[in-house]
Amino acid sequence: MSDVHGHMPAFMSILHSHGLAESAEHWTKQGSELWILGDYLDRGDEGLAVVDAVRTLQRQAPNLGGAVHPLLGNHELQFLAAVHFGDREISGDGETSFLSNWRRYGGRDEEMAAVSEEQVQWMTHLPLLAMSEGDLLMHSDTRAYLELGSTVAEINEAGHAIMTSRNSGEWARLHWIMTRRGEFKSPESRAEVLSALSAHRIVHGHTPLRTGFGLSGRSAARPFSYGDGEVLAIDGGVFEDNGRLILAEL
Repeated sequence: MSDVHGHMPAFMSILHSHGLAESAEHWTKQGSELWILGDYLDRGDEGLAVVDAVRTLQRQAPNLGGAVHPLLGNHELQFLAAVHFGDREISGDGETSFLSNWRRYGGRDEEMAAVSEEQVQWMTHLPLLAMSEGDLLMHSDTRAYLELGSTVAEINEAGHAIMTSRNSGEWARLHWIMTRRGEFKSPESRAEVLSALSAHRIVHGHTPLRTGFGLSGRSAARPFSYGDGEVLAIDGGVFEDNGRLILAEL
């Protein structure tokens, strides 16, 4: 799953319908693993509630032989950048700050005021990428992750180093990487990433199926395979008109 964006009822509904969780505090699916590819907050009303639900289920799932694996999305990055750097300039144009940029893309001031240090630390330590049985899992559909390293481990280490630093220039660079999109429509870009990271398929969120791929109806309500089956897009655009969350079974 990807791009929950603070839509707590939709999040719990889809987990319940697939037998994964009875509630935000009760993981129920024995032996199953859930990957969530980032963007837990912003745009919707209950981003921090989604963060807390994922944290709780992440702790509980191993009790039933399962696991919850959350990744970092660009909205967590933008939120934390606003926390750490506030009105500091991000873009070099003298107009855009980390705070104004976060607000521009659905940031909610009430969540900034309410966030706890535990939530900040949890988001800070989320990995950028993961590999599962040949599937390369990532938030943003961009080859630019490769600018951070040549393996999944190197990329995650570089991301962690930036997220635990207070180098605003490096945060701006990571922001630039993670807000890019649409690059796996190019055979060359997806081939480069698949080869470099020894993956069979890329699974990503970030780009909604309606506005990013021009899909509608049933096509926008289920995972979208493209690039001769080399890429799977799973952002159903829950915050858009007629959007929804999608849970892809890999």
